[in-house]
Amino acid sequence: MRSVVVLVLIQGVAAQSCCQSGDSCDECTDIVPSCEWASDETICGQLGYLWCPSVAVPEPTGLCCNEVSNGTCIGQITAGTYCSFSEKCCEEDCLFTWFISDEEDDTMATTSPTPGAVTGDDEIESTWTFFENNGNAMPRHEGGLALCGGNLYLMGGREERTTDIFSLETYEYLEENGPNFTDISHFDAVTVGNEIWFFPFAGTYNPGEYPSDVYFRYNCEDDVLSEVPWDPFYARGAAATAYTDGYIYLIGGSVNGHYGPPISNVSRISVESGEWEELAPTTIPRDHAGAALVEDEIYLCAGRQTDRPDPQEDLVQGCEIYNIAGNYWRTLETTNNLTLRAGVGMVNWDGIPIVMGGETPDDAVSTVEALDIPSGTWYPLPDMVASRHGFGAVVTEDNRIWVCGGNEDVGDGAEQASCEVFPDDPR
Repeated sequence: MRSVVVLVLIQGVAAQSCCQSGDSCDECTDIVPSCEWASDETICGQLGYLWCPSVAVPEPTGLCCNEVSNGTCIGQITAGTYCSFSEKCCEEDCLFTWFISDEEDDTMATTSPTPGAVTGDDEIESTWTFFENNGNAMPRHEGGLALCGGNLYLMGGREERTTDIFSLETYEYLEENGPNFTDISHFDAVTVGNEIWFFPFAGTYNPGEYPSDVYFRYNCEDDVLSEVPWDPFYARGAAATAYTDGYIYLIGGSVNGHYGPPISNVSRISVESGEWEELAPTTIPRDHAGAALVEDEIYLCAGRQTDRPDPQEDLVQGCEIYNIAGNYWRTLETTNNLTLRAGVGMVNWDGIPIVMGGETPDDAVSTVEALDIPSGTWYPLPDMVASRHGFGAVVTEDNRIWVCGGNEDVGDGAEQASCEVFPDDPR
């Protein structure tokens, strides 16, 4: 059985009365399960289905469970929540176990509990697996993480740092290293074939970071580093990045380190020609944000508007979405708010935008949240083991999320080289 992925709870969910079949609501015979695009009348209509608010959703015929042990459903997911109405939702979409008992189970509910509550008495243990630094890696934050050649590359960061290589075969850092960097920070690494590209700040926090005169291309197969001059118009640090169809996108960021202000510029570079192009700006300037490509759109979330004297204060609420084909941004409409934070990790995990970690004015956080795109709802995932901001995050071919590096304190302080993986231990 696959491990627990998500326990998500919705307050006040009405009957998901979106009918896939039947010429009228009186003839509705097939209700769209709650894990599909059936959260409201508009979405139902967009699917070409029939909206029937008076049609009740039948009670499930089984239980959606975190775990089945000795014929008992442990950690039941309450009916009326995201995973509860069908076996498909439970086992395929949410990766739980569908359980049908011969005995009547009076714990089956048809209403939703308070958001964030856990059904039953069983605590849900974190499904993040923690890998401590084995001594071969240098702790750092504000660096990048890349998947290249079957290994994870932890790169850059404040002051002088080696490039440390985490093996996905031994699950330890290797003794050999990649190139050293000094005060190359605030970048998301992007893998293109056997090359890792990144576009960083140079300099230190005092007196202040500034865009590097060059961007970097590191061939992980040949261990060759290239420094490429770039037009100062496009240069920046603390930008969110995404890669698709031969282009790397740089989104927002700053040209003046922690003195700010952030920028709303969006640029892309052709990895084949090296030519730059300016695109439609974001609706809100932000730096220290996260980005994830989902199908043909880029989701930009979290971040802040950094300036002195309080660089961590002005957090940005919400997300916006870039339509690549149309070259325009729109605000993501949601039913609830993403937790405010900056310096996050963000990935596309099997079509789901995931935002992890980050920092607030008071602390670094371990919070992890997933966006259900059809309903526009953020759901909590298990927290990471360690709080961290200024770290890297990638998704490997086996559909696991890896995070490495970062800082456990606001600003500078408790740097780390540890890694974590979700949703289960790959060993």
